Amino acid sequence: MPLTKHPSKRSGRRPKRVSRLLRRLRKISVRRVAETLPGVSKQWQRIRFRLWAQRNARTNQDAGVTRPDFIIIGAPKCGTSWLQAGLARHPNVIAVPEEIEYFSLHADYPVEWYAHHFIEQLNATRGTKQAPYFFGEKSARYCTMSPETIRRVRDLVPDARLILMTRDPVSRHWAHAKKFFAKRRLINPDQAVLSLPRRKLMDFFKEMRPLGEFSNIIANWTAVYPKDQLLVLSQEKTLASPERVIDAVLKHIGVTTDYDPESLKFLTRQRNRGPRIDMPDDIAEFLEEMFAGEREWLGAFFGDRLYVGSPERG
Repeated sequence: MPLTKHPSKRSGRRPKRVSRLLRRLRKISVRRVAETLPGVSKQWQRIRFRLWAQRNARTNQDAGVTRPDFIIIGAPKCGTSWLQAGLARHPNVIAVPEEIEYFSLHADYPVEWYAHHFIEQLNATRGTKQAPYFFGEKSARYCTMSPETIRRVRDLVPDARLILMTRDPVSRHWAHAKKFFAKRRLINPDQAVLSLPRRKLMDFFKEMRPLGEFSNIIANWTAVYPKDQLLVLSQEKTLASPERVIDAVLKHIGVTTDYDPESLKFLTRQRNRGPRIDMPDDIAEFLEEMFAGEREWLGAFFGDRLYVGSPERG
């Protein structure tokens, strides 16, 4: 029998498994590696800030006067990326695409570093936006900050309009776990969550429990900010009436709802979606017991309403 070359060599292509591995390796940045090493994170942040200060020395003074008009404060896996992308399509909205997490992770940076993100995004979108500009950001971890940290937010941006997206906490937790562990596995990431020992997975759910306790999140933020500055949305209700929700958010932050309906085509697409894996029965039972009270509270909180909070500004 004549010898033949390996199929992948004969075709000039890598095996699919190797290609997937290489794609995931490319996504691992120096920053991400540095921030996961014990004792390195703070040093990396200091280096990162020095590089930023040198690179943007000429524009730091301008950045110091810019503050966000609205902040999407979370929660993770509740549709915040979808909402940010939708608002960013409006001609008057300047929305920073990445999560800055200034108040939750980088509060030791000067405010100029935070404010510069908005100037940078304005410059990146110049020619496609029109005045008046409404600046905003999305940082999903803001939702679980303590009242003390929230007071620092209020001190810097007392008039900011706040948006919180909620979701059934059981499905939120499962979606979070699927995405979280898929990112940390290079080979066969879609099945990563099911390959974990159950004890480790349950510990993860317990650790992330505050992200699904929306009653506490709302109480903490409204203890610091006036209630009419917070608009609370339901992911499930948003999926049923996306255009109405976008209009409510625009009214909440003071932006005209007179925009091109064609720009809403993105509403048919899901963003930042994790692996499609059904929740095993034992995990469902565990999470339903954990969030039984919270589910009941959410149902009473929304009732038949599409959102909670006034969409009208002032």
